[in-house]
Amino acid sequence: PESIKSISVGKDVELEPENELLKWLEHPNNIQHKAQFVYTFVANLCLTGWGYVACGKGKDSFEKEKLDFFSLPTTWVKPKHDKGAFSEFIVQNPDKPGGNDAPPLDRSQVAFAQFPNPANPLGALSLTQAQANAIKIDDNIQSSQVQFFDNAVFPNAIVTIGQNPLGNNMTGVRPRLTGPQRRMVYAAIKKVQSGVANYGNPVILDGLIENIQKLSSDANEIGWDKSERAVRSRILSSFGTHPFVLGEEAAGSYAQAYIVQDLFCSRVNFFLDMLSTIMTNLCRLQMNDPELVVWWAEAEARDPQLEFQKYNAGRQRGDISRDEFRQFMGLPPDESGLVAEIDRQSLT
Repeated sequence: PESIKSISVGKDVELEPENELLKWLEHPNNIQHKAQFVYTFVANLCLTGWGYVACGKGKDSFEKEKLDFFSLPTTWVKPKHDKGAFSEFIVQNPDKPGGNDAPPLDRSQVAFAQFPNPANPLGALSLTQAQANAIKIDDNIQSSQVQFFDNAVFPNAIVTIGQNPLGNNMTGVRPRLTGPQRRMVYAAIKKVQSGVANYGNPVILDGLIENIQKLSSDANEIGWDKSERAVRSRILSSFGTHPFVLGEEAAGSYAQAYIVQDLFCSRVNFFLDMLSTIMTNLCRLQMNDPELVVWWAEAEARDPQLEFQKYNAGRQRGDISRDEFRQFMGLPPDESGLVAEIDRQSLT
């Protein structure tokens, strides 16, 4: 209901659940289904600031004529302003340069949404671009982690073998160990010091082992954890997404979890409203129906406990029927009234 009010203020809306357009939007084209269509539109809008939808004539599996809707990558579309702002659009796959000689599409065939750039009315400023520095830092952090594991010297300690005081010139000479001798020293150190059970054990330095020094930094000293959290927070703030939505952190309370979900749904509905607006305009032109309205149902945060309280209170006041309450509980309608009769007998 709120979607209808926001799209068509002051007009009566007649729902058409059997309209062919609904079937076409379930399978917009021979490549994308409805979920892929919406996902591609929102992803391009967030990444590039532009979301393009192109329309053309096609046929369904029964060779019946239908409308095809394509959610196009931003890199495939180049707007032309020769005959006016966004009057025509050149659609071309960049992987096949020069291989598409199709004529440009006009505004009746292409609809688009954008995040406007305050400095350029013909441009866009994407959410991703607004946090480009944070994204670059995050990319560098991940690259440094990959390089660390690929190139790092993993031994985290230096063991210094004691010098032999009986050198030729009567000065200390450090012996050069053979392969088997090195492996014996490795095995002895691992046997005595490795493992959680030996954590914190002291090291004894004698005539053989002169010194032990730390060689490489651990993850805490590199600071990945602290920097990753700060950078992630910057990126998510641009998209209005709480880490709880990603399943990474738990909300502080049950009420807070509902608020987080409600805010996220508001952000999702913002994108869906943009898609609904451009699809309404595009379908009106293609179907020659100025009264046609197309919208996507709004996402809603659900609080099962609060919903039950509302339905239970409504049932007690008689605001909703028994069958409506049973439907909410996931039960079939009590068409025969036998359930109600059994309840009365059990109460008496």
